[in-house]
Amino acid sequence: MTNYTNGPTGADRELYGDLIDDVQRWVQPGIDQRTAEIEQQLRETQREVRQQRIERALDNDPVTRDRWRKQNHDEAFLAWLDQEHTLSGERRRDILRKAESYGNADVIVNLFKTFALEQTPGRVDEHKQLPYQNPQTRAPSGSTKRWRREEIKAFYDACRRGEYLKKETERARIEADIIAAAREGRVDRLPMVLSKGTHT
Repeated sequence: MTNYTNGPTGADRELYGDLIDDVQRWVQPGIDQRTAEIEQQLRETQREVRQQRIERALDNDPVTRDRWRKQNHDEAFLAWLDQEHTLSGERRRDILRKAESYGNADVIVNLFKTFALEQTPGRVDEHKQLPYQNPQTRAPSGSTKRWRREEIKAFYDACRRGEYLKKETERARIEADIIAAAREGRVDRLPMVLSKGTHT
């Protein structure tokens, strides 16, 4: 019996001629279609698993568990998501979508939690910076690192490419130092400031 695991042999082609090519041409579209269907089902399953992981994380967080479903449709929250996150220069909504596509539940929980806590008057940790809150004036950081504009640009380019999606703590630490450096004069080669039409 002929073994077809490696495809038709030269002897097979001699015996059956064009019939082999015809059969392969007839069968191939069915195989391609079935493969595409399986890939689509796999993508859909992966999306559902990511969604379940995110929902489970939101349900398990003490701040978001009782409010995230309602908050998800709240006009104030949606408007807040459309605002730019000062440290990254990205809209919060874009950060949320990126995190959702990667299944990064921590980022999503932090976004929901930040908004919820901002709405809570007189909270105990009001003095603390929340992860996706825009920064307030702060005391000197104590850092001595000098930043070059090229380093800052490279960092934010890496953030936009998603390289820090699973390193939120590191990203927040670096962003905080960059912001503090700008405030404390630790950024080299700042852009020129124009005043009354002359360079200063």
